[in-house]
Amino acid sequence: AVYAIESTCRTPDRVGVYSEILRVLKPGGIFACYEWCLTDKYSAFDERHVRIKEAIEVGDPPAPLCSAGACEQALTTLGFRLIESQDCASFSPEGGDPWYRPLTASYNPMHWPRLQFTPPMRAGVPFLFRLGERLRLLPAGAAKTQVALQAGAEGLAQGGAEGIFTPMWLLVAEKVPNRS
Repeated sequence: AVYAIESTCRTPDRVGVYSEILRVLKPGGIFACYEWCLTDKYSAFDERHVRIKEAIEVGDPPAPLCSAGACEQALTTLGFRLIESQDCASFSPEGGDPWYRPLTASYNPMHWPRLQFTPPMRAGVPFLFRLGERLRLLPAGAAKTQVALQAGAEGLAQGGAEGIFTPMWLLVAEKVPNRS
């Protein structure tokens, strides 16, 4: 068996990675992975969706995000038999918070890291990072990195809230016997 958790989404060539996994699996072997994927609700023609996708890619750069359907197609085209494909983020416990809640703003200081997503902190933290760079307490570029990570986190939360992105698309596939 082979498994991958939020790692194959970091490659620009999923087909290449999947084909290598297929190569090393024995016939009947199982491949399971959690992928960062765009859902069927994503529209490349919706400017807001495109901005959210770009924020995720800049702030937490996987390879360009693709749809769950594209991952399924890559697996089946290579010769895997798809056993399961589902968004595990859609199975929230009764009364539980959605996965993206920690990435949304809250003024309650007990809800760290949510405080950092409030407007005052969005302005203040980069200022403090730039000050830290000037005082040589932080390496050059720390403020720029923080701003990119912040934008990425906000993109993740927006993508989750709109249902156009999931970090928990589960794919389970089997190497069909008599395939190389």
